[in-house]
Amino acid sequence: MSLKTITLINWSLLVIYGLVLTISVLTLKQSGTDAAGRGLATAYLFFGFILLGVVLLINFLPFYFSRIAVLILLVLPVFGGVGMLISQLITSQKSHKDGMGRIDGSFYFHDTKRQQIALAIYERDKSKLQALLQQPVPKLNESGEDHVTLLDFATIQGVLAGNPEELLPYLERLMSKGATIETADTLHVPTHALVIRECSIGFLEWFLQKGANPDAKHPKRENAAILFAVMDCPIDRLEKLKALLKHGADPNVIYPAKASNWLAGHSALLAAARMDLWDSCKLLLENGADPAVEGPQHLIFQEFIRRRAEIYAAEGSTPDTFTTLVKSLKK
Repeated sequence: MSLKTITLINWSLLVIYGLVLTISVLTLKQSGTDAAGRGLATAYLFFGFILLGVVLLINFLPFYFSRIAVLILLVLPVFGGVGMLISQLITSQKSHKDGMGRIDGSFYFHDTKRQQIALAIYERDKSKLQALLQQPVPKLNESGEDHVTLLDFATIQGVLAGNPEELLPYLERLMSKGATIETADTLHVPTHALVIRECSIGFLEWFLQKGANPDAKHPKRENAAILFAVMDCPIDRLEKLKALLKHGADPNVIYPAKASNWLAGHSALLAAARMDLWDSCKLLLENGADPAVEGPQHLIFQEFIRRRAEIYAAEGSTPDTFTTLVKSLKK
């Protein structure tokens, strides 16, 4: 390649880079970023102009090797940008594939048998599922990606669809084949615990009637009892709490003391009180919760209620649920 050709390419690229930097400066205020973002962008642009100036000066040198060096410096960002674009495209395609795989089950399960069963569930094809389950399914209770089992997948499908009862026949078929709510995998989340926040009361009741543990722990949520997850979510909160307690959940369960969550060391009753869930407090007390259990910093339920009453009195507004709770405590 002749020196003249290299010089022409260099000048063309220098002009393009210069235009890009200039346009970036002129449109910086219209970028929509905050002051800190604009300040950082200004610093980068200033640095860009300095580099461009240095390269421009080198390009004036009448040496072949200096022109080659300039060409390399100017072309490198182009190749870097193209490489980044290709990488983003590959990542985007993988993300899309994984997203679709989570929907049809192919992301979770890598063997043909479980993929076929998951697909039948996704397609809501009962006859196909029945036919597949007539054959041995040796990995029925084995965890796939994210420690998800076939029963978990069907349950998640129901919650995502917004109509979990539609999936109950599929869950019935899986459980009649031998699918279990809990497995030998220590990192597996019990199936009902996996969707305890988002599921309906009817869905939870179905699992409890099937023998689901009302005191199940969630290993991905600091190994806390699912009762705390129920109280932390407004969806059918009181009904779910009633269902868990009816099926034997411990009303005095303690949030793991070494957890990083602010609930660490709190009993269910104290947690409900600190979340202002007065109807939940009343329900827990009716089912055997001990108000004398101490929480962090020697917090006692009765003392907390007294402080809350003072705050409500000062504000001039007391929730009816709190009034009902206080009356029940005086009986």
